Amino acid sequence: MSRSAGRRRAPFLALITGFYLVWSLAPVLIAVMFSFNDGRSRTNWQGFSLRWYAGDPLRSVFHDPALQQAVIHTFRLGIIVTPAVILTSLPMLGDYFTSDLLSGNPKTSMVGNLINSAVLTPGQTGQAAAFVLLVLVIALFPMWIYVRVNREGEGLRS
Repeated sequence: MSRSAGRRRAPFLALITGFYLVWSLAPVLIAVMFSFNDGRSRTNWQGFSLRWYAGDPLRSVFHDPALQQAVIHTFRLGIIVTPAVILTSLPMLGDYFTSDLLSGNPKTSMVGNLINSAVLTPGQTGQAAAFVLLVLVIALFPMWIYVRVNREGEGLRS
């Protein structure tokens, strides 16, 4: 029997998680829906339109240089930060499903497991601190590159 099969599921936790996901994602879905609204209202649906993306010659994303720049910066940031998020979230999930996802072997060692065992073992706090700093540097390095590249591109480098 695998480790994950023997774990008991908490139905109340699943209910709270589902409720939280609906509560946190509903406003985003509503905003996306109203971005296709033909009118300017954020509460009254006036018909489907691509006006705010390409139809309006002054206010659409494809015609307004400020909005185009904002979209470019958003995609750049997403491309740079995504690997950092993956590298920091995989160690957190080491005990749950990452070992099954990566190899199927319950003895797969993840950084989160190493940090946890170093913290719990007396006399190994230095090793735990080193692991934490390593994860922090790996997470912050892509963000630092993004800030530096944008400062150079805008002439704001100090």
